[in-house]
Amino acid sequence: MVRMIKFRRKVGGDDMNKKNCLLLLQWLIKCAFSGIIALTVLSVCAYIYNYTGIHITNQSKATDYTWQENQRMHNMKEGFSFIKMDENGFNNPSVPESIDILLMGSSHMEAYQVAQNENCAYLLNEYLSDYTTYNIGISGHTLYRIADNVEFALKEFNPSAFLLIETNTIQLDVEKMKEVINGESESLKSHDSGILFYLQKIPAFKPIYNQLDIWFGLNSSNKRVNTVDNGETSKETVIPESYTETLKEFLDQISEAAFAQGVQPIIFYSPNEILLPDGSILYETNQEYFDIFKEACNSSGIIFIDMTEPFATMYKTDNVLAHGFSNTAVGRGHLNKYGHKEVAKTLVSIILEEEKK
Repeated sequence: MVRMIKFRRKVGGDDMNKKNCLLLLQWLIKCAFSGIIALTVLSVCAYIYNYTGIHITNQSKATDYTWQENQRMHNMKEGFSFIKMDENGFNNPSVPESIDILLMGSSHMEAYQVAQNENCAYLLNEYLSDYTTYNIGISGHTLYRIADNVEFALKEFNPSAFLLIETNTIQLDVEKMKEVINGESESLKSHDSGILFYLQKIPAFKPIYNQLDIWFGLNSSNKRVNTVDNGETSKETVIPESYTETLKEFLDQISEAAFAQGVQPIIFYSPNEILLPDGSILYETNQEYFDIFKEACNSSGIIFIDMTEPFATMYKTDNVLAHGFSNTAVGRGHLNKYGHKEVAKTLVSIILEEEKK
């Protein structure tokens, strides 16, 4: 009898364990199913609201990376646009047979914040019937990356007339310039394979990944330079003695590559503006660094264009700013359609002047 009781208790315990395992399995299946539904709904929303797709390493080194061939981009986060990249992964309606003007720049020229027929490159093609402009502007490609890539870009696309380079800063870092000069600058990386590559195919993945990256990086915010109420740095401007010499050598790397290709280099500076309470605008430009940069461009044979005055005139006459959108802060962020149009008009006038020489 005792053995029978013990045996029954043991069987009862096994049944209970099986039941608990079954309940746990059911709970896991429900969680997985709920997660899949949530991820699907979030992906649909992300695809419509803000979807950039996947970028891959550019084997030609004309840029550090390109978007995938014919990549679609949807944006309602900053501005409103639904565009399709060309077969090279750049923001152009198509790839031309021959190129007269090569346009390089950062996300301002990548311009996925505006419609494709509103960006600077498209407008240049509209305004200049005798020239074909090709745009390889892409996010993250500041002047350092452009200088590092420019020789490869010119060889890859073989422009015949002009090299246009956009920058929204003329105050550069000596060490970063030296890294480019010495061939030690690191390129922007892409996830071309592995689990991160395939996860990017899920539209919801990037927003989640980026937000987590921002969240974990918040502790580094205390490293930012303190500013005073007027927007200027609290410390006086101290320009290193080696700055001018390094800048000249840095810009020479761009001009020498351009002249070797037989094209005229042009750098255009599009400063950010601040809309003040009284309705006036202020441009965040350090005059000392500006003068040094302009002189260095002239010395290197680079045509330098400052968009400050054209932007200010546009605001005065048309009451529109060059940056910002209806769904962002006023005057902040990327170039809007008005900014792109003003840049294009200014570049056209300079190009036509050069054509007469």
